[in-house]
Amino acid sequence: MKQFGAKLYDIVFTTKIHTLFSKSEAVAREKKQKIRIRLTIEPDTLASLPWELTYCEERGYFLSTNPSTVLSHYLNLSLPKNRVRRRNTPLDMLIIIANPEDQTPLNPDEWERMIVNALDKPLDAGKIKIRTIKRATRKEISKALLEQQPDIVQFVGHGIYHNGKGYLALVDDRTGNTWEVDDERFSNIFLGAGTGACRAGTRIETGGCITSAKPYCRSRNLPPR
Repeated sequence: MKQFGAKLYDIVFTTKIHTLFSKSEAVAREKKQKIRIRLTIEPDTLASLPWELTYCEERGYFLSTNPSTVLSHYLNLSLPKNRVRRRNTPLDMLIIIANPEDQTPLNPDEWERMIVNALDKPLDAGKIKIRTIKRATRKEISKALLEQQPDIVQFVGHGIYHNGKGYLALVDDRTGNTWEVDDERFSNIFLGAGTGACRAGTRIETGGCITSAKPYCRSRNLPPR
């Protein structure tokens, strides 16, 4: 796994980027701060790789599990040209925090506080509003989507990779344990709630384990709202 992760690292962190990352990491370490790494990868054939396994061989850690780095993968779900328009109302951000009982525990309150603190300026300016799901079951996610279609979905939780495929670890309604959700199931949650999120410009940020929702949403031809 480390060998494969090192190859992923080499794809993204070419010589110049690696050097810049090393310098930034040194500065952050000196200031006792974390580094946030955001991946926006195209084409879809590359985006579908399990980027949460990216491994820094030089320093011996996976970017997604290293306490000093925050690795995020963006799924850019394009807004059709005829849908581009100015917003006079705040953007709606839905934070989904998944903390299955059989996974390493997360602190939902701490993660929510971290995100809110990072967005304090747009929140104070009334440019964004935040809703949080702290028990990420299908029922709770569908309920939130029906109440208000989000412009941004931020997922916080665990990723699972096996048999050549990545999954998000959501919460099973009945047991409270892991419910493995692949790209198709993840997209179907939005479909089941009757939203046009995948075609209406919603931006989804995950930890990298589901990276093919974009082409799947396109293939389902979700209608814009």
